[in-house]
Amino acid sequence: MTSIGSYAQNQFVLRNNLDAQERVQNYRIQAATGYKSQGYDGISADTRRLESLEQQHSANAAFTKNIKRTELRLQTMETSIEGLQDIAEKFQTTLLSAANGENLKALDLGKIAGDFREQAVALINEEVEGRFLFSGTATQTRPVSTDPGGAAITGIAAQELYYHGNADTLSVRADAGVTLDYGITAAPGTDNGMEELLTALTTVINNPSDVSEVNAALDALTGEANTAGGAIAKLSDTRAQIGSSIDLMEGIRVQQEGSQVDVETGISDIEGTNFSRTMTLLAEQQTTLDTSYAVTARLARTSLLNFL
Repeated sequence: MTSIGSYAQNQFVLRNNLDAQERVQNYRIQAATGYKSQGYDGISADTRRLESLEQQHSANAAFTKNIKRTELRLQTMETSIEGLQDIAEKFQTTLLSAANGENLKALDLGKIAGDFREQAVALINEEVEGRFLFSGTATQTRPVSTDPGGAAITGIAAQELYYHGNADTLSVRADAGVTLDYGITAAPGTDNGMEELLTALTTVINNPSDVSEVNAALDALTGEANTAGGAIAKLSDTRAQIGSSIDLMEGIRVQQEGSQVDVETGISDIEGTNFSRTMTLLAEQQTTLDTSYAVTARLARTSLLNFL
């Protein structure tokens, strides 16, 4: 017996089966990967918008990374300034006790001041990720040395001998078109308290038994003889300044992270699939394909005798 189906009919049925197979396979891939398409061709209508969102996503990630690094540097700076404050206050207490002539003889002020200065220099020479924090933009240069070329720090007039960085302010690109200056340096004349503290410590190191020098060191710490203030007040102001910079950076970072969430949602809406809907469509297409297979098999067995 001869089948009654024509070549054209067979091709039509075969093409329908292949189309159904392709749809089933696509839905299976979507369900497995969570993406509507494995390339831009499947989302051609949204390609430009997707490319724009992806570029924004990369830019936001870079800005957020910059801000987080800056936050770490500022937090370390704040910790160092807090340590310098503690040294200044403890040294003030020691000097007030030594101002009495008898106590001056009993205390080894030279050693005490030397130990404090060593701690202070270590804090000023703090580094993060191989970058010295208080050297300005000369981040690869250790900012402070207490014995540069054999010259000792002897007072405010000689402070330039100990500093090896520059007075330039660091900056960070926090957003498109937004660059922020941040941080402080240990450069002389910057009125952040470091110079005054080192001066007070060095003055006592050089003249530990001289009451007038002890009083001069106290003045450098308290600023009683200087309307501009002393090390303790200036270090407190500097710490507050750094704290404000940290708050500013945190606010920008939170804003960036919120923007990133919105961008990721936009990308997901374009690229991602609705899993429940995808599984429903997969089930429907699988049923259609199974039915098509059954019809094809039945037609293949249809002969003139069966038809009649």
